[in-house]
Amino acid sequence: MLRGPYIFACLLPLSMLSCSGAAHSEVVPSILTTRGEVSFSAGGAGSSAPVNTKTRLTAGSSIKTSNNGELDLSLIPGALVTLLGSSELRIEQLSISKDGNETASDAIRDRVARVQLRQGATVVLFDGAANFIVSSDEVTAIALPGCLFRMDVDQHRTRITCVRGNLSARHRNGGAVQIEAGYFREWPSENGSRPSSEDSVSEQARISAVTTANELQALGAARQDQLPEE
Repeated sequence: MLRGPYIFACLLPLSMLSCSGAAHSEVVPSILTTRGEVSFSAGGAGSSAPVNTKTRLTAGSSIKTSNNGELDLSLIPGALVTLLGSSELRIEQLSISKDGNETASDAIRDRVARVQLRQGATVVLFDGAANFIVSSDEVTAIALPGCLFRMDVDQHRTRITCVRGNLSARHRNGGAVQIEAGYFREWPSENGSRPSSEDSVSEQARISAVTTANELQALGAARQDQLPEE
């Protein structure tokens, strides 16, 4: 969840738009591919169902992958993620704001994507224009355009490895920090950001994220010029 000044910074565009007559619409993400076993539950429901390319995910949906499962997902135009094996991702908010009922692409005023990685790992590729937030229970990361990073979460720590571009991250009990390309950071830890080349786990995460990003770009290319489905 967002805390401190980022609540104002990320939600200000939406509040301004609501005063100017913009229409807000929930976005249905596009499922690009699935591999292995992937399931989802909607709105906190206890039951789950398999995920395929026809599945309609909405805010409140939680997606889980098995040990051999993976999911490639286009949240909104320009925001692509791969959910790796043994992971759980919750969709918090996916929305667009447009001028009234206009449907042209230049009528879109704002895009918001907020997801929470509850466990496991995800690779995030962001080349769009949106308020794009990826969080764990401990850390909130705000992706900047041109950013590629991997987030790993387990019961002990959150680790972010930045591969390209940079991002801003805030621990729930600390201030915001910038993580640049080629660096990683862990929470909780007394250490600041360190070069990935100094840590074998982060270096392997960096290398694998590059391969994943290339695959994501190929999968998402056909959707780059399309409006999100509502």
